[in-house]
Amino acid sequence: MTADLIVDFDTHLTNGRVYLVELELPLQDAPDDAPTVLNVDYYVIANNHVQAQYFANSAYPDATGVFVNEEPITPEQYATRGDRGLS
Repeated sequence: MTADLIVDFDTHLTNGRVYLVELELPLQDAPDDAPTVLNVDYYVIANNHVQAQYFANSAYPDATGVFVNEEPITPEQYATRGDRGLS
């Protein structure tokens, strides 16, 4: 069986259906450690920012902060944010 249509991440990004959600996730290695926060960029494919927030809250119900940009991220913004490297 072969797909008649393939829609990949780049297609969604180009068509304005990718939203940046910035998450604050609680992090505590051991019960005696002081709690800290892990900041995560989460890219969501959605029809609008409300749907993106719903998906993020569903995927990360323990997040202490969920910040959704109201406008979809552009390919240029995505490339700039993703070009930080893993140092």
